[in-house]
Amino acid sequence: MKKWLAILLVMVMLISSAAIGASAFSLKTDDGQISAGDIFGEANVYFADATVAKDATVTVDLKVLGNVGFTGLSITVTPDEGLTLTGVANGEGTVATLEGKVVSITAETPVTADVVLAKLTFKATAAGAKTVDLEATGTNGADPIDINGSVCTILVTEGEPTPVKAGDVNGDDKVDTLDLVLFKQLLVGLVDENSPSVVNPNVDGDAEGRVDTQDLVHLKKLLAGLI
Repeated sequence: MKKWLAILLVMVMLISSAAIGASAFSLKTDDGQISAGDIFGEANVYFADATVAKDATVTVDLKVLGNVGFTGLSITVTPDEGLTLTGVANGEGTVATLEGKVVSITAETPVTADVVLAKLTFKATAAGAKTVDLEATGTNGADPIDINGSVCTILVTEGEPTPVKAGDVNGDDKVDTLDLVLFKQLLVGLVDENSPSVVNPNVDGDAEGRVDTQDLVHLKKLLAGLI
């Protein structure tokens, strides 16, 4: 009997994985063991694997699988270093809020379908395969429910380097008087060179490895059509 039960569990897991897709999450249970209750009697929160370029953001759909019905969920999101959870948005019939690394999901009436719980937005600052640990607890009205977390993956690529365009200080893809004004503000300290409005590689017009008055001269020559 035990042998047949084990075979049945394996078949159900294979079918579930095929339904989710090739980039399925890793199930994470409270006791570290996958049991019949984890598959048949408990819900699981997860998101599909995603890819994002370094220094960019990616939004994923946080979903529930095997939903047993809930009105409230609390999900602690712990990403690897180099990946930061920056925001959440509401899901399908749910309201999602973020406090620290805890995503709270509420619904006025019990949600019983396998729906998108929330949309999570991450900012990537370092390349590599980054895991995101999801720890979940939930309630249906006043009653607690059994719900599993998961470990999901976001692949952060190096991305394409931004081409250097000397003199295009504000990064609007052209060199004009606006760049000249911004450059002068940089030189006198009114604007910091790390400001979001400044494209650093484009400031060093003569490519000498420093920003100085020679770059200002270079920019004026560009505007005058002399180079």
